[in-house]
Amino acid sequence: MALHDWTKSLVVALIANGLASPLIASPQPARDGDEKLLQQVLALLPDDKRPTVPIRFVNPREMGRTSDPGAFTLDNVPAIYVSNQTAAFDLARRGDRYALAVLASCIWHEEQHVRGRGEVDAYNAQIELVMLFVRTNRMSEARGEALVKTLRGLRSQQQLQATRAASHPR
Repeated sequence: MALHDWTKSLVVALIANGLASPLIASPQPARDGDEKLLQQVLALLPDDKRPTVPIRFVNPREMGRTSDPGAFTLDNVPAIYVSNQTAAFDLARRGDRYALAVLASCIWHEEQHVRGRGEVDAYNAQIELVMLFVRTNRMSEARGEALVKTLRGLRSQQQLQATRAASHPR
């Protein structure tokens, strides 16, 4: 099963840039407010960017994961999984507008994988969405620019890995 765990690097970068709290959310069961939270996150997405599969808030460790990627998809499973154990999720639960937008962009990134696109294309789509959030005042310009910079760095890492893999086939 492929796990798209780009969001761990994203959260670390956001914390390093002072754009997210280093708060680590303690393991928690699903809360009554999670459906409301999901609706708040999805409301940020334009109609043409709504997910085509269910969104599930999960504790990745309960799914046998040894790390917490933030958001991920599994091969041949029609769902997007969003960790309820991250700082971004905890901040979104508290109503933080930036965290809600970050979660929306993460879901859009994972939706790209559902639609068969690779990491570089998923980053491109996510960057485009973040820039839309800035233009429509769903995210401040400073935070949007910092997030785009981080995403471009992660995209470059993916491009480099793809180039290396292509030049050194197994």
